[in-house]
Amino acid sequence: MIGVSTIFYGYGGEPIVTKIRKIAEIFKQAGYPPFIQIGAADPRAGYDQVVRGAIELKETYEIKYSLHQSVWLPSKDFYINLASSIEEIRKKSLWALKRSIDFARDIEAKRLSFHAGYATNTVTQEEEFLPVTPSELIPLGAAYRNSIASIEELLDYAGDDVQLSVENFNYRPERGYLFSLPKDFAVLPKKIGVILNAGHVYYCRMKLKDRNYQKQLIDSIAGRVFEMHVNDNDGSEDQHMLVAHGKVPLRNILKDVLRHQKMPDLIIESHKKRHGYSDDDLKNNIAFVAKLGNA
Repeated sequence: MIGVSTIFYGYGGEPIVTKIRKIAEIFKQAGYPPFIQIGAADPRAGYDQVVRGAIELKETYEIKYSLHQSVWLPSKDFYINLASSIEEIRKKSLWALKRSIDFARDIEAKRLSFHAGYATNTVTQEEEFLPVTPSELIPLGAAYRNSIASIEELLDYAGDDVQLSVENFNYRPERGYLFSLPKDFAVLPKKIGVILNAGHVYYCRMKLKDRNYQKQLIDSIAGRVFEMHVNDNDGSEDQHMLVAHGKVPLRNILKDVLRHQKMPDLIIESHKKRHGYSDDDLKNNIAFVAKLGNA
């Protein structure tokens, strides 16, 4: 299926239920069944109210949902980090994602994807779209141990109700990003999937100046890609443009994925405000990606 992330309308601003409704209407205008990924956002309402609103929209528009990260945080300035060596931060991160698993069950979303962490104790972001700032880097070995322990706990909590996936990150060692190199994925538990971010694949290939990066990464996660974040950039930064607005070779990336498995769900993850897009731009991109997915 072709999906759209609510991150199109940013983290703040309108309530998450309003963003869901707007995307459902765009799908209706485009003539495709609505598949909406609820991404990180300020919900602007309580848990029960958001659940009711999401279910009402699901029934009205026949929406299929998936989730990314969590809209439920212990505080508005909290940044999820499953790899932190500060146990309080790791536990709060687990709480936020367990709440997201509860949310998935309550709105009948079958998948939750998330960032598996950073090799730093705390992470902050001063402004939306700006790079994250690590407090202090910690050894990679410790970060990966913390991350895997967190993932195992989340897998136990999710059981067979919700399929969990981690996202491939950009190669930014100076920021402590985990799971960006092909070898990193060897430590993942077998039960967890990977949400493959096409924009991150291209950025890493250009940053590392490695022609083989794309194939090696996709080979390392063969058969584990249930969803893809499809977005574009020019190779210099993770820009989250609409598909075909930059240089990401999405057709070629899909070709490598399909050597191992069937077509995953393709979720457009772009930023309206950052690039001055309109809702019509998103509608046209849904149609474009749908044709790409059927090619």
